[in-house]
Parts: sequence; structure tokens; C-alpha cells
Amino acid sequence: MSGFQTQATPGVYAGGHNGDDFVFNEFMARVWTSIPCVVKAVTPSGVMAGIGTVAVQPAINLADGAGNTQPHGTIPNVPYFRIQGGTNGIVCDPAAGDNGILFVMCRDSSAFKRTQAIANPGSGRVFDLSDSFYFGGTLNAALTQYVQFTNNSINIKATSAVNISIGGTLVAAIGPGGVTIAGNCVVGNGATGSFTDSTGNVVTVQDGIVTNIY
Repeated sequence: MSGFQTQATPGVYAGGHNGDDFVFNEFMARVWTSIPCVVKAVTPSGVMAGIGTVAVQPAINLADGAGNTQPHGTIPNVPYFRIQGGTNGIVCDPAAGDNGILFVMCRDSSAFKRTQAIANPGSGRVFDLSDSFYFGGTLNAALTQYVQFTNNSINIKATSAVNISIGGTLVAAIGPGGVTIAGNCVVGNGATGSFTDSTGNVVTVQDGIVTNIY
């Protein structure tokens, strides 16, 4: 895909530096750095498998010197950004319709994308849309689920449930019907007593450990 096209004016042919300036600007107009884009499709690899890719369409149309415009095509197989350090991360993958930024690498990054390791450039291409990475979360819709950090609190909002797993096992689920806990629950050191729940089961608290929860 070509970049923004300019149009020669009569001054270009007047001699001096005008022609050189025109040629230089033509080349610079073909250099991709970054551009806003819209996600058209997502191919997630899953939480454990790793980060997936998106197909995106640049949001600024192509234009020539005469003012004619044309939309970009879709760019497939663009890796997207996820907050991650080592094997720890926050998963909030993009969705179709999201707005974001497409960052274009200055060299062919195909070998790096394939191996996730330092590699030689796959070809001599430079500033090409094929060598892009997607960063999302720009000018999007209002949130319905979120984790919010304030000066003195952390707020979590979910539309259905908050699930907590340890070692692949669900240990707690928080939903509209209450809190479901798998196993015993420590509620405080020294607390001791018992009560009967709504189903007739006797729930016992011994030194802060709640047992017989069903």
C-alpha cells in the first residue's frame, strides 16, 4: 500500500532546491511510523498459550494531491500488546471494533515475531505495515467491567462474577447470589462458634477456621 501522495506545483520545475524538496517529501510521505487503527478481527491464543494477533484497518484514509481518498485494506496477523513481566501478566485482550494505535517497526520484524528472540531482518524492507504491532485502548466505548486504582482503594466491577483460582483450581466465586468458597475459610484468629445455615447444616468456626460450608 502506498503512502500519502503529493502533487507537483509549477514551482517544482523552477530549478534550485525545489525539485529536491519535492522528491524528498515524496519519499518521507511513504515512511510509516504509527497510525490510529480499528480492530477488524481477533485471533487469541488463550491465556496460557500466549498472545494472539489482530487484523486491523488504518483509520486515516489514503489521499492524493488532488484530494481523492481511499480507505486502507486490512492488515492481518498483527501481534497485540499485553501487560506482562516474565510469566506474570494482566489479560485484557482486544475485541473487534476497538480503536488503537498501529506502531510500524523500522526494519523487517518477521523473524522476531516468529521466534520471539533476537534475529536478523527477514528482508531489506523498512517502515512497512507488515512489520506492525498493535497497542489498544484509544478512544473506545465506556467500560462495563474494570479494575480501578485510586489513591486509597482498588475497585473491581464485574457484570456477572469474579472468580479466583489457585494452581488451576477455583477456590472462590463472587456473584449476585453471594460468595462461594471451596474448602475452609479463615475469618479471623481466635473466632470460635457455630450456627445453622438455611439448609440445616451446622457450620462451625474453630479458632478462625470455618468448616462444614456447603
